Amino acid sequence: MKKIIFLVMSVCLSISAWSQEGLVYWSQADGYKFDFNLDGEVELSLPTQTTDKPISQVFVFDANGDGYFDLCEVDLNDNLVNWIFYYNDGNNNFVDPQTVIYGMSEGDKKLAGDFNGDGIGDVAIRRDNEFGLWWLITFQAMAPDVNLQFGLTDTDILVAGDMNGDGQDDILCYDKGTWLGSFTPSDTEYKTPDFVSKDIQMTFGTSYDIPVLCDVDGDGYDDMGLCSVDDEEVSFNLHSATKTANNGYSGDNGRGSFDMTVLMPSGITPTCVCAVTSNGSTGIEAVQASNRVSVYPTVVQPGAAFTVKGNNVTNVKVYSVLGQLVEEIDVNGASSATVSVDGWASGTYIVCCENEGVVSSSKLIVR
Repeated sequence: MKKIIFLVMSVCLSISAWSQEGLVYWSQADGYKFDFNLDGEVELSLPTQTTDKPISQVFVFDANGDGYFDLCEVDLNDNLVNWIFYYNDGNNNFVDPQTVIYGMSEGDKKLAGDFNGDGIGDVAIRRDNEFGLWWLITFQAMAPDVNLQFGLTDTDILVAGDMNGDGQDDILCYDKGTWLGSFTPSDTEYKTPDFVSKDIQMTFGTSYDIPVLCDVDGDGYDDMGLCSVDDEEVSFNLHSATKTANNGYSGDNGRGSFDMTVLMPSGITPTCVCAVTSNGSTGIEAVQASNRVSVYPTVVQPGAAFTVKGNNVTNVKVYSVLGQLVEEIDVNGASSATVSVDGWASGTYIVCCENEGVVSSSKLIVR
């Protein structure tokens, strides 16, 4: 889930550090290399968590809605797709592994994300067979499974990210520089992918690039990136609400034009590249639990409630995205507080929590 899209600076001066996403590079041998600041330096290194079997692919995202990034490692042993989730305890320790078996190892492409915006990770496969490019998505919370056709070719690379800032991951297919994407509808009962619209259709990249979606400019819209391992850089086509579906980025250099380039950490050869939200942590040291505050769930229904959890929290303020104070709660150092959203309009809110003089922020969606 994305952090703050924008906020009046007088509300919280530290908010800009929460907006921009970073990148994590993974390979089986080197594990995870986190560049939270997009400065070409590794701020956090983690080994591949699954040690008893080879892993084919990884995903890094908030899989349980507690505000911390989690790890998902995909194992293709026993002719099945095993999705192994490792949950962040808030100190960048990954505990309580859980396995979801979904898909066949032969021919199924894998993708994970929060496709219905409920804060709980979902798993998807695309089965390429004589019937076409069929998507099968199963949701870890209450939503009907998806069984629909969508894609470019049987060699597509699949990526997920929030392209329209609605708190739900959208699905894009990438094949040799061609992008095709469909935004997940947020105005239906279950808010699950239906692939009705083709919201992204453009040329940007080559067959040698690794595609990635990442909100590098902190505007709430994921941007299309191309990781060139040989050049040790990632180039981005910045997305926004005003870009058209076929805003073609073709160019004479074969990869297309781009708006922003960041350097990769040197000396690594990733096979997977993912976006990551650090929640303000550089990852240089383990985050101290006494200074962390989590807000969950991050998506609630009107009339429901959310919980603020952390040690020594003194004050919680909730603002609209226009900077209007909606709610203020004096927590008085309690370890948790429950806040009702009864009477609140549907939309996006900013939850600011003061903890030992430090203000941290999180996005809350009411719908």
